[in-house]
Amino acid sequence: MSCRNRAALVLIAGAGALAAIGCYDPGVAGTQKHQTWVQDWRDEVIYQVLTDRFADGDTSNDYNLRPNDMARYHGGDWKGVEDHLDYLSGLGVTTLWISPIVKNVESDASIDGYHGYWAQDLTALNPHMGDLGALRSLVDTAHGLGMKVILDIVTNHVGQVFFYDINGNGVPDEAVWGGGQQGQDLPTTPIMHRSEYDPEYEEPQVMSRTSLGIAGPAPVIFYHDAPSNHMPPVSGYPPGASFDVLQMPEAYHRRGRVYNWGNDHCCYQWFNNLPLDTSPDPNYDCPTQVANDVCNQVRFGDFPGGLKDVASEWTEVRNAMFYAYGRWLSLVDFDGFRIDTLKHVEHEFWQDFAPRIRQYAADLGKKRFFMFGEAFSGDDQLIGSYTFNQEVDSVFYFSQKYTIDDVFKNGRATVRLKNLYDQRAKDFSSVPQDNGVEQPPTKVLVNFLDNHDVARFLYDKPSVPALHSALVFLLTEDGIPCIYYGTEQDFHGGNDPANREDMWSTNYNRSNQTYRFIAALNAIRRKYEPLRRGDMLYRAWTEAPAGQDDANMAGVLAFERFTSPENRVLVAINTSDTDSKPAVQANGDPMVTGFAEGTVLVNVAPDADPNDQVTVGPGGTVQLTIGPRVGKIFVPQNMQ
Repeated sequence: MSCRNRAALVLIAGAGALAAIGCYDPGVAGTQKHQTWVQDWRDEVIYQVLTDRFADGDTSNDYNLRPNDMARYHGGDWKGVEDHLDYLSGLGVTTLWISPIVKNVESDASIDGYHGYWAQDLTALNPHMGDLGALRSLVDTAHGLGMKVILDIVTNHVGQVFFYDINGNGVPDEAVWGGGQQGQDLPTTPIMHRSEYDPEYEEPQVMSRTSLGIAGPAPVIFYHDAPSNHMPPVSGYPPGASFDVLQMPEAYHRRGRVYNWGNDHCCYQWFNNLPLDTSPDPNYDCPTQVANDVCNQVRFGDFPGGLKDVASEWTEVRNAMFYAYGRWLSLVDFDGFRIDTLKHVEHEFWQDFAPRIRQYAADLGKKRFFMFGEAFSGDDQLIGSYTFNQEVDSVFYFSQKYTIDDVFKNGRATVRLKNLYDQRAKDFSSVPQDNGVEQPPTKVLVNFLDNHDVARFLYDKPSVPALHSALVFLLTEDGIPCIYYGTEQDFHGGNDPANREDMWSTNYNRSNQTYRFIAALNAIRRKYEPLRRGDMLYRAWTEAPAGQDDANMAGVLAFERFTSPENRVLVAINTSDTDSKPAVQANGDPMVTGFAEGTVLVNVAPDADPNDQVTVGPGGTVQLTIGPRVGKIFVPQNMQ
């Protein structure tokens, strides 16, 4: 049976024509086989790689490099990642997440598209990273080592591919209008300036203007500058047509740059058609005009830097995105997609895109294809809203990331993490998606300490003990842990681009204390099933008295993970930098556990004293005092 017949991707074009793509590239010999490599995503440990900064394995694609400039290409590629998969295996990584692979705008305003989020051609690979053979080799080699591979994709926007011709002169420049002071008895008409590359948001769209006033919607003009790859965008859809959907002005919202990101709780209500709150608290005040003015920007505006927002509600754009990324799934045996900028795209898009991709993956023979997305927000309800109605399987748990900062870096009460966990069943779907990962979103949230969009954990608190205590939590809590490359080498860069350091500067040092600590934690996680698949129950925490601030409330956070009454693990972490703390309930009562009286618990945490034991008392109580920044993992002696 031919590849085309076995795994065709069928799309219905606007005119009713049918098109199909096969499951391999004619330019590469042989077909691409697809199979299911993962049994349960709860068992996985994800490692995020920014390909350009990880390893340079192929010098033949080293061009236009500026290795001393953090905003330019440095030379990392897929061959380099493949060459260091043993380093990742040694760390205990089971899933590799690579940055976007498609051809980007090469450079814009002296910043390069090294990160992958400035797509120009969705049908072509980024030549800085390698060719299809190199990409397949990386994925196949990873699979051979028992490692899965997740591809980062972007459906919300493309790169800086056109400008708004506001003044009608046909070239990108700064549009100027207004006549200034017109005379003693005439009104003042101030002179105004707007960049035609990146004008500020405007409804119903960016308008043309002259000194005489508005002259209608501003035309958009696609660039044709090959050296910088400022070229018309390509999706490949409709296949075989003389035009591409992404080269039509109608494929974009054309409203200009977001300048007011608003408050996320307001936009959560707006995006989900919920009654709008009005409150004296600015975090919750959301009158209709605020939602109109602000949340429309978040949904329809271009990203700063001229990233053009696609009209994702248009059926043809939806088909183009499905076609483009379905094609990459057919060409390479990826195990999942990490999806960028969820909250900037309407829910209906995800309700269309995600089920289609899942079904296509299943048709290829790929079960449990994992799709998790990024809604860059600390609002738990907002990020959770993308896990309902057959949308994504999971999201980055940003609300927990910020709570981890509060607790593990800033000494706030540890009850904050318990309270957030208690919200999970309300804010996230508890029903698995059809054709998805066979687990509900509540059980597969992607937990992290830092990533390419936020400052590293060590940036503003350069405390390795604090990092290690947070890592104990990350690698033992409910959900899927995700480690940003370089965390294991104590990278401490600030916000973009300082948090995108060159990995080769470390010589991939396996003796680094944090590398060894993470490797040991991952070995413990593999050994004890409850730490991967168990339910979670908080047992001890600190809490401020009613009406008081919870600053300086660092102390013990303790929880159990269990798959049955007999198969359970107790984790206890002291978040204090200086003081030993007892593991007690917030009111001072002894910590109660689910272990039977008389059970001997042994601490198996990295570098633990093998004689560190405790015997469970009456009613399951456990008496513990834990040193500053110490994390302990207790298992029954007979499970050791």
